[in-house]
Amino acid sequence: MKRSVTVYPRFNQLTNSAAAGVLLSWMYGWFTHTPTKLRVKRRGKLWLAKSRLDIAEGCGLSARATRTAETTLITMGLLERVVWKFDATPTNHYHLDVKKLSRFVGSDKSQNDKSIT
Repeated sequence: MKRSVTVYPRFNQLTNSAAAGVLLSWMYGWFTHTPTKLRVKRRGKLWLAKSRLDIAEGCGLSARATRTAETTLITMGLLERVVWKFDATPTNHYHLDVKKLSRFVGSDKSQNDKSIT
């Protein structure tokens, strides 16, 4: 059974990308609304342990679109990705900076200004 993704139109505007907006919406859901054993605490932060393929399938995006959207969010400073072992297997771990996202969404910056630092 596939999960649905609630897409926040403001996220599409912030990232200037439909795919990045979908990925950001999906990540936001995982970090704010979904109880899961896939989140681990390291370095004082919560991290989501998921493969890029699992994320692509969850978002309904192609692997390439997911990779590009991930790069966009990392460049914006909203998303971090590291590889750590999860169940003894090297796995991508993602951290969404929800506080930074909240500040960015609530700021008075123009839609075309994607910098958040």
